[in-house]
Amino acid sequence: MKKSKLVIWAIIVIFLGLIITQNQSFFLLDQSLRLNLLVLNEIHTPTVPVVVIFLIFFISGLIIAYLLNLPERFRSNRKIKKLNATVNSHLDEISSLKKEIDELKGVTPETEEKGEDSIKSLDKPDFDRTAEVEPAVSATNPDDSNDTKNF
Repeated sequence: MKKSKLVIWAIIVIFLGLIITQNQSFFLLDQSLRLNLLVLNEIHTPTVPVVVIFLIFFISGLIIAYLLNLPERFRSNRKIKKLNATVNSHLDEISSLKKEIDELKGVTPETEEKGEDSIKSLDKPDFDRTAEVEPAVSATNPDDSNDTKNF
């Protein structure tokens, strides 16, 4: 997306450059603006090149657009601050709930220092499940039914 934006802006700048270079005589022509309010006398600006008039109107348009967008920026910044505060409160609540879970599971202080790994370490048993397990009934005496089964 960033590369496509860059390409579009490059095309626009090249197009504007072509218009300006091919019409230099127009842009360098001296012109004067006049304003007639019908109540006051007619107001004339000093003669300036057309390119200066274009730049003045372009910059004034940028300023007007910025000022019209300013309230929305303030609202967005306020909303971002509120959402960040909500995220921080949720993170605090998560950490307190994890501590409570650790306390209920009876986690020792050594595993508590590990942070999130403490919960993962509780889920994993300390023994190897692939190790050979002794059979519940001894192979030497299969008829002995009084043996207790180890499950």
